[in-house]
Amino acid sequence: GLTQFAVVLVQQRTVNELADQVQPLQVANAQLRTVLADAQRGIRGYLLTGDGAMLATYYDARSEYVEVGQGVRELAGPDRDRVAAQIARADEWWMLADRQRAAAPLSEQAAAYVTQGSALFEAFVRINHDLQADLAARATRLHERSDVLSWTTIGMLAVLTVGATTIAALTAVRTRRRITEPLRDVADVLDQRRAGDRRSEEHTSELQSQFHL
Repeated sequence: GLTQFAVVLVQQRTVNELADQVQPLQVANAQLRTVLADAQRGIRGYLLTGDGAMLATYYDARSEYVEVGQGVRELAGPDRDRVAAQIARADEWWMLADRQRAAAPLSEQAAAYVTQGSALFEAFVRINHDLQADLAARATRLHERSDVLSWTTIGMLAVLTVGATTIAALTAVRTRRRITEPLRDVADVLDQRRAGDRRSEEHTSELQSQFHL
């Protein structure tokens, strides 16, 4: 029972880690990449086409970034260093993006900013992708561990049930033998005495001593 309790406790911790930290961080990390990709597409489209409507996408992403970035930080847990590294790359990109907005679209300066911004964005994506891959692998391991623990719990329950049933059956048989066999002997002796067999008296004394009569 104590072993089973320990297994269930480990399984609960595994499920909690998966549900409370790993999976939420996967979602938040993916959202962070989406927000930055939207922002890059907006500012890059504006600089290359001069379409002011493209900036709307950039501004929307800029407003979402603060909340999403904070959510990733709160969920970072043991990955806080890697999260901090990708946030730092993202912040560098935003600083450049703020300068890009002031550049004249279709200009040489705009083209240079696009190239520079792409390099910063790719640096962010590499860290983001590596973290996402590690989180996916960790989630798979936790799922597998949870499955193993579930089957272990089922197996232990089966063993405990069979063991308890076997012990109960053996105890019942042993108890029955210890009670019924002496009583059967007593019945046999009494039958013999009623039949006039006086030799059973000595056997009766032995039975009385056995039963503390």
